Amino acid sequence: MNQPERQLTQAAQDLPYPQAPDIATQVDWAAIVKRQSLPRSRRLAWAVIVLLLAAASLLAVPSVRASLIEFLQIGGVRILLPETSATPGKESPPAPTVTRPDPSQDFIVSILDLDGATSLEQARQVVDSPIELPAYPDGLREPDHVFISDVGTGLYVVLAWTAPDDPEKVEVSLYILGPGVRLTKGEPQVIEETQVNDQPAAFIEGVHLLSVDGFANPARLVSGPVLLWQEGDLTYRLEADLPQDEMIRIAESLQP
Repeated sequence: MNQPERQLTQAAQDLPYPQAPDIATQVDWAAIVKRQSLPRSRRLAWAVIVLLLAAASLLAVPSVRASLIEFLQIGGVRILLPETSATPGKESPPAPTVTRPDPSQDFIVSILDLDGATSLEQARQVVDSPIELPAYPDGLREPDHVFISDVGTGLYVVLAWTAPDDPEKVEVSLYILGPGVRLTKGEPQVIEETQVNDQPAAFIEGVHLLSVDGFANPARLVSGPVLLWQEGDLTYRLEADLPQDEMIRIAESLQP
């Protein structure tokens, strides 16, 4: 190294350099992470989607679906659905013994055995809700019998029309369940979902047990199908030995 080179090297060593900045401490890593993270609303949306997919997967399994969907609710009436058959090739655990209605029995009782007999006028004075009567078929008279029952949680009214040639045989009965009254129907043979006045309804056939607010009441007044529907806070139960379309016409004809 000659003399000029040595002088340049010495000058470079003596030249003051600024201190290198601490880049790691100056970078706002929290801001970067925040920008890269999904907004809270989007994270919640993804969580909901995952839960819905998981629920759909569970409902795709017949045994799980059957255990979750055990009844159909129409207003104040809960209809217990029949048990689904076991999956072929798989052995199911023994089911507990359940008392089911005998198809040979129809649990029809005499109109004379019901309690709470009153008149239509008196019933309308006692019940807060309107008692509407069917206008179909044409010329239908007022009910031959009217009953009021107080089950503690509410009132329900029973209207009955008897056969002209047999005053003890009920041809049509209409139950009007007030707010708070709960009726359970146990596993009928046939349940068909339909509509009354564009509202959900159920057409039921077959023998079934009834329970009003937990108290067994297996009696029915008519040997025939049942139509259930709801209007506002009232639940209606129509008994008649008629086709479904005729019972719907009766239900949709109710008026004060």
